[in-house]
Amino acid sequence: MAQALTAPVSLPDSPALPTAPALAGRRQMGVETGLLQLKIRPAPLRPGLVHRERLVRRLLDAQDLPVALIVAPARYGKTTVLLQWSERDERPFAWVSLDAEDNDPTRLLSAIALALDAVEPIGWEVFEALTSERPDAASVALARLARSLGRREAPLVLALDNLHVLRTRESRQVVTAIWQAFGAGLQLVLASRSDAVLPVGRLRAHGNTVELRAEDLAMTRSEASMLLHLAGIELASEQVLTLARR
Repeated sequence: MAQALTAPVSLPDSPALPTAPALAGRRQMGVETGLLQLKIRPAPLRPGLVHRERLVRRLLDAQDLPVALIVAPARYGKTTVLLQWSERDERPFAWVSLDAEDNDPTRLLSAIALALDAVEPIGWEVFEALTSERPDAASVALARLARSLGRREAPLVLALDNLHVLRTRESRQVVTAIWQAFGAGLQLVLASRSDAVLPVGRLRAHGNTVELRAEDLAMTRSEASMLLHLAGIELASEQVLTLARR
């Protein structure tokens, strides 16, 4: 599968209209039944959360960078920052909450395709490839999706949350190929508990990424004070500072 995903694919010209099998396959993947809808719809923000204005502003100011990395251990608020950012950004967000089943490249591609299609149609031929029984289905679908992304002109953010669950080489190659297919105006956001699967060193060298790490996501004294206040706890300033440092 690894070779199939990275090998160039020569595709015939696509017919103008979708076929009945393609539409049926699209329904099978959850567009009509909702089987995958939860993966591409982030949970709404809970009331009483501390707003991370300084972090959201950094992300808003980096819209011209093709990749944003949010990397920190569990419970640092990565998803919360992503949600707060998406509410402030004028661009549409295509969202995928990854899980262990996405180590299957076909399933991963299906979720990403559905998320993108919910923002702007990506082309029925991608879904046709994903539901076909041909042995190179994932490779063909990836090539078609990359071609669709290369044609997009409107700004778009694709957010992949929980990237750390992708442990197979094939699934990580899917993410890399999608990043490489992104054109101007498109931004890929990766939230993970560990370093992203993309070549971070190369991105840094070319100044092509904005990064939020654990030290950035750690609360400041004012944010910690607000969190305690929302929880009904009032502490002296020195105590808040000690707590924030710890």
